[in-house]
Amino acid sequence: MARRGGGKWYVAGINGEEGERKVTVDLAGLGVKQGRLIGEGAGGWEERAVTVGRAEVTMPGHGGFVMEME
Repeated sequence: MARRGGGKWYVAGINGEEGERKVTVDLAGLGVKQGRLIGEGAGGWEERAVTVGRAEVTMPGHGGFVMEME
């Protein structure tokens, strides 16, 4: 899901399955340059920078992520 507010894009995903799931998020159509991804990792919540193009995201079972892009 993606929504725009205040000049930023917010992109989110949820994994409703038991097992890990990898997704590729295509950011090219948003007209943004950079942002950050917050998701669940092995040690809890993790944050990393993302840039224009495609972002590979791995979600644990029943986990998710959110991106803030500008």
